[in-house]
Order: sequence, then structure tokens, then C-alpha cells
Amino acid sequence: MRKIRFSPDDYLFQEGQYLDEGTIFDWIDSLNPPNKNSKKKKYHEENPRIFSHVLEHNYLVRTKDNRVELGGIAIGIALKSEYSFSIEGNSYSTDISYDEMLSKGKEVTNSLLSRIRDIEELENVPVMVALYRENSNNAIIPGNFVAKTVVEPLSQQVQDWDSINENHVLFPSDEAQENYYDQYELMNEFTQQVQTFFQIIQVSLDEGSMKGINYGICLLIFQLNFMVNKKLWLFHNTCIA
Repeated sequence: MRKIRFSPDDYLFQEGQYLDEGTIFDWIDSLNPPNKNSKKKKYHEENPRIFSHVLEHNYLVRTKDNRVELGGIAIGIALKSEYSFSIEGNSYSTDISYDEMLSKGKEVTNSLLSRIRDIEELENVPVMVALYRENSNNAIIPGNFVAKTVVEPLSQQVQDWDSINENHVLFPSDEAQENYYDQYELMNEFTQQVQTFFQIIQVSLDEGSMKGINYGICLLIFQLNFMVNKKLWLFHNTCIA
């Protein structure tokens, strides 16, 4: 998704360099309800801590003298769909609606933008922001992106948001067989070839089309992109003891 704004033809990727762990945790605490250690169940249910995490990526551009400089950043904001808390050893959870999650994400974004612009190196670069909705704690699929926006240099306000019609589907599953039967059959055919190693598959779908695929395998870990034309690209494999 970040490639839409920061094309690999024009930008070099770099892990985030400007938001350290302490800064991120401070922002998460300050932008969530304050009394996280409250002993009142009703307080937690009415004031869930939805804002979960921030991920930063940097994008560099080459200058005429063949040096690199910061050309933009991408910020991923993770938001909970289920808030879990404990009181005196008892565990509870409360569901967070999509609308409440999305509203909180937009609110957090505006607050973060003003703080990001206070960092000198980030004042005059475009910022791409993506909102990520986490699944419940027991879900196999971790979550999916729901909205994105690009904020131009110097700006501290979002002009508009674009919805992301992305869904992550577990293969094999009843949902996959019912809603994506062709891909389900294709996956069955493929997994027969790796049945000895196969454990679990997670597929990314964008606007109903297969976009990406992750495999968990007993002896090797493969990260693959699976395209509609049935081509496979192997990014890396790692042997595990």
C-alpha cells in the first residue's frame, strides 16, 4: 500500500529513524484515556484504550550529487477492535465498534501530525498515514488496513481519507471456500504439492482480488507473493532449528 505514494522507482526504503520507542509509548499513553489502572469495570468499558501502536517507515530520495535525503515518511496507526483489561486478577474485554475505532484513528492522526511536524527533519516532507484495525486477541488473522491518507509537506491537517477495501482470509477455511471458491481450489492444488511441510496460509485480498500470501511451514519459513496469474515470488526462506 505504501508503494502508492512512495514508488520504489523513486524512493529508497529505510526503517523508521525518528520515532523512538519511548516517544511512541508516551504518545500512546497521552492519546488514550488516562486512568488505565482503574479498578472500576464500567470505567474501562466506557473508556477503552483503542490506540494500540505506531509504526514508522522512512523513504529516501537521491540528490544530484548521488547522496540520499529524506523524501517522506509513512505512519501506520494500529487500533484495537477488542479492549482487554484486568481488575484484581480477573480478566475482561469489551468490543470496539468499527465506527468508534475509525473515529479514534482519525482523532489520533491529527494529534500525531502536530507532534510529527515538531520534529525538525519531518516538518517539510509528505506523510502517508494508514489506519490498521487489529482483530480480537484470539483471532488467527491479525487484522487489516481500513483507511489511508497523505498529508503534504508542512501541513498538520488531513484533508480527506480513502477507505481501504482489504480483507485477510485464512486458507483453508469455510469463509475461503464460500466467498473465494476459485482461489480456495487453487490453494488446495498448491498445498498438495507441499503437504509434508504445510501448516497454515494467510491470504491478503484487495477489492476482492488476491494480493499477497503468507505461509507457515514446519521446516522452512516462506514469505510469498501470490499473483492472479499463478506466479510465485520467493522473498526469503529461513531455516529454523
